[in-house]
Amino acid sequence: MAEIHTLAAARALLDGSYRAELRDRAELATQPFPALMADIETLSLHAGTAFLLSLGLVPFRLTPARPLFGPPTLLIFDVMEQLLSARHIDEGTRKFWRDQPQKARAHFTDPTYVGFDGVRPQPCRLAHLSGRLAMVMEDHCQPKAEIYSQGIAFDLSNLSAAMADQGHTAPWQYWAATDARTLRRKLPKRRTAPKLDIPGAPHDPVFDCVKQIWGLWEVATDEMLGLETLPNHYASRAG
Repeated sequence: MAEIHTLAAARALLDGSYRAELRDRAELATQPFPALMADIETLSLHAGTAFLLSLGLVPFRLTPARPLFGPPTLLIFDVMEQLLSARHIDEGTRKFWRDQPQKARAHFTDPTYVGFDGVRPQPCRLAHLSGRLAMVMEDHCQPKAEIYSQGIAFDLSNLSAAMADQGHTAPWQYWAATDARTLRRKLPKRRTAPKLDIPGAPHDPVFDCVKQIWGLWEVATDEMLGLETLPNHYASRAG
């Protein structure tokens, strides 16, 4: 009988801890996020004037247990606007997209497409890109949020150049740009992410954002997980 009571108490304790963890996770998920992952799909490998097909944005927070994700955004860019402005297209990238399965192209060819967390494609002109990015960051991110991409010399440089062509600036500070690929290459792997089983497919930029965030979590340091706070010299001196 004593053993039964002990097991019951242990189960209740575990259930209580689990419920507390769920409450903490839910609370963190409603707070402004410290980081935003961005991923673009293009018709060129040019680092500044590539023809932009789509942009995925996912606010996130890394925790010891797992990444927490904010509401995703999927923007599909206007074709005629970019043809008229002669943004760069290369034949190798066009062939790449022709060779991809339909599920990889569906996010920008199927207006009924539904991806991760119910995200749906939203049309966007380059003239409105800065405002759309600023809105996502104001609605879901902390004031000094870092913006990540898997190759800031391609994704973020193309976004910044597209906004500059419209006379706009990027809605993030220069020191906030962070290269997820470099961190994954240089930091040792500390944990293993589960197999990704979410709506979407590779080359859907929201799907790719989520995959890249899990990749960051695998190599995340204590500081990145919020377990240790180190001085951010760039952020402290920036206005």
